[in-house]
Amino acid sequence: MDSCGPFEVLVDTRGQVLGVGTRLCALAGVAPSELVGRPVSRFLRGPALTASAGVAAALELRADGRAPIAGVGVRSVDGGRQSLTFVPEAARTDAGRARDVEPRLAEVGKEIQDALTGIIGFAGLVPIAPTPHRRKFYVDQVVSQAERVRRLVHVYDPALGGRSSAEGPLPLSRPADVGAELAYALSGLRASLERGGVGFDIELPHEPVWATCDIRQVGDLVSALILRATVQQRRDYQANEVVLHVRRGASPHALIELTLTGADQPQVLLRERFGLDEEEGHGPSVSEIELRAGIAALRRQGGQIARAADPEREEVKVTVTLPLAVAPRRADKLRTPVPLDVLVVDDDAMLGELYQEMLQVAGHSVTSCRTISAAREALRAQRFDAVVAEFQMKDGLLSELWAMASEAHPELMSRLVVATRDPRDPRLVEWAMQGQTPILAKPFSAPALLEHLALLV
Repeated sequence: MDSCGPFEVLVDTRGQVLGVGTRLCALAGVAPSELVGRPVSRFLRGPALTASAGVAAALELRADGRAPIAGVGVRSVDGGRQSLTFVPEAARTDAGRARDVEPRLAEVGKEIQDALTGIIGFAGLVPIAPTPHRRKFYVDQVVSQAERVRRLVHVYDPALGGRSSAEGPLPLSRPADVGAELAYALSGLRASLERGGVGFDIELPHEPVWATCDIRQVGDLVSALILRATVQQRRDYQANEVVLHVRRGASPHALIELTLTGADQPQVLLRERFGLDEEEGHGPSVSEIELRAGIAALRRQGGQIARAADPEREEVKVTVTLPLAVAPRRADKLRTPVPLDVLVVDDDAMLGELYQEMLQVAGHSVTSCRTISAAREALRAQRFDAVVAEFQMKDGLLSELWAMASEAHPELMSRLVVATRDPRDPRLVEWAMQGQTPILAKPFSAPALLEHLALLV
């Protein structure tokens, strides 16, 4: 890996700095040129400098005229070079943790998304490599990015992170085939329940039911409901049969109906496990974060949840309502793709190379830029058929570039795919909704990107 991550330092076997990340320089208050060529011990001190590769240890950043910044570091060795990733610790107070640690760990999380995209992308290219040399190159990229993920995951220690909000993440709403995607998402849970003696049946309609939602959040909510009624419940209150039915409602809504049968005391199950007391104003009785977060996320997406018990039939029914959506256009996968001139904008060098390989295999021409300013110059010099871009770059936001591009290249306004590490960034969600811009969350596969491009043209 030739380029440094934002909190990364590359050193040679003598401990001399070969490269340093931008965020680390900012913390030290110096330019990269002032650190390159100097001993790493001049500004980093601690056990992490000599710890075993892949083991997180204490590390302290010392800069002239500034108080030392405590943190942790993870070291890796690649031939004659060593890489050290540093994540600062927050202040000891809860307010300090929320203010200081979370944004920095968020940066590490975004870098993990880049590396995962590289693994998926280059692994997909291995079977179609034109020569043994290219195949070896793709395999080496998978291995190096896997090492990058392993190192970053060690740094991403949960003990350093803040606490998740009970509201959960912002929804990434899109048209989803609710039945098919829920059946896929719940396949592992279904097998687990059936091994435990709980019957699980999924009833899907003949025609897809499309709804506008974040299907991952909806799937998490349905999973939490099923688990709470079955394996997480006392045996005498436990449901022993689960039926999931997806259908189109009479009003413009999609319905997910969850029928839980076999509980000896369904009203107790409903009250104690699904928060009926809260509905009646007696105070919350549900403490599990996943269920609270799932219901809050559902309501932010315009959905609703209703619960009812039938003692005679020993049955509890939970109904989730979602806004219906128009079925999206699908690309014809048998159609030969139209060769396109594609502008790629991403500040990760590995991803620029990955996009180049992905799109050239499909017959497209690619121009890659690593900054907003370089992309601005490329748009001035050449016309493109489509753009694939990260939203947040080191020198600005894609929305700033697009304000200029909309005047010079109005035809590109409907030919943009945002491929991003952070699809729930409120700035991106608000901006993308204005132009109905598709958002592709990293990591993603080559077919997913090519299908988005095919739909644009």
